[in-house]
Amino acid sequence: MLIRFLALTALLFLAGCQTIIGSGPLTLSDGAKQRVERAMSDPATDYIAVSTDGRYVAWSYCRDGLAAQCRGDGAVIAVDACEESGMKCYVYAKGRQVVWDFDGRALPGKPQAEANWTHFALVPGDGQFNASFEADWDADAGRAELSRSGNGKRIRDCTGYFTASPGATGTWQLTCADGVTFSGSLGKRQGYRRFGAGVSNDNKAVTVVVSGK
Repeated sequence: MLIRFLALTALLFLAGCQTIIGSGPLTLSDGAKQRVERAMSDPATDYIAVSTDGRYVAWSYCRDGLAAQCRGDGAVIAVDACEESGMKCYVYAKGRQVVWDFDGRALPGKPQAEANWTHFALVPGDGQFNASFEADWDADAGRAELSRSGNGKRIRDCTGYFTASPGATGTWQLTCADGVTFSGSLGKRQGYRRFGAGVSNDNKAVTVVVSGK
């Protein structure tokens, strides 16, 4: 009777997040398997979410330190954190109990749509000559045009672009007055940001941050 009661309680508890519980074939990468095992070894782990390509994992913690007593939006938190990878994610486990329905129908697994990127900031490695740009983002092309006018030292009267696509890295490039140029790469989406790095044509290292909403 107790086992039946606990099973029924678990089903009722999971009902509220049924729409984000994963289903369909799933193969975890070796790295993802290790992260899932690490999460399951912690009794405070609430929900574990994985991406449909089996590469990305994120999990939420119970504030009370005991997942069996946790209530709240742990499933949503785990899924949102996982989707910062740019991929579509679903709930894989509740604590140490796997809830993914491997025999169920495959759920949509396309990467998230790109954010509406609005700003591009460049920070040279010496911390000086910071420059920010408004980004004219074209979602269909996966590209933003950049321009900046001003009399700042080194970084002035610049034009350029950056590229970004769901679940992938990107590139960026700037051409400024006096023949100064910068180029580099952008990392995968992390929430509403992308971080990157590059170098100028006179071998000065820079970092960049793209942000949006």
